[in-house]
Amino acid sequence: MERPGLLVVIVRRHILRWLPSVHASPFELSSTMQRMNFSDFIRAEWTPVWRVERNGEQIEKPAYEDYDPEQKRRFENALSMRSAKLRYFDETASMPVNVVLTRFEDVNMAPERWLSEVAETFAITPSKSFTGVGRYRGGAPGAYRPRVFRRIAPPDRKFILGNVDTEAEEQAGYVLADTPAFDGLGMFDRRSIRGVVRYLRKGPA
Repeated sequence: MERPGLLVVIVRRHILRWLPSVHASPFELSSTMQRMNFSDFIRAEWTPVWRVERNGEQIEKPAYEDYDPEQKRRFENALSMRSAKLRYFDETASMPVNVVLTRFEDVNMAPERWLSEVAETFAITPSKSFTGVGRYRGGAPGAYRPRVFRRIAPPDRKFILGNVDTEAEEQAGYVLADTPAFDGLGMFDRRSIRGVVRYLRKGPA
């Protein structure tokens, strides 16, 4: 395959890792959602916002761009939002655009190999040197280490698995019963070990 232009890379993540991660870092959600515990968070109406300064005060404005495009309203919850996005991502494969659909776990496990495969597929000449990214998105302090999240309570897990879009998840390559504890990394990967050490020192995220 060789088509000139922009290459779009779309990354998905296992839902039972993604949900706790979004709950731990709800950057672009309302302050009300940011204060919720996990159980309420996964059931709440999805309320994305933009934060702007007005007269020296920070206010929240609805982020209509992240509303349900068909219903023109907020998504019922995080699960319905994820389903819509996964299905839209799949639709991009039929569009006249260079796109890569991938799983975060696959990139995380072997980033150099993944990059080489993408370069070969799209006839891109890769750089002679490879520089891995060892920090979190947004420049958070400290090296990347997979988080050990709190165990999802049985009622919450039942709610998630009972409302998740199984077809869309399987299309993305996910087996819901198989949760990657370290985002695709082996237990003895140095990054996994750093995550366990953090957990022993500070507890779960």
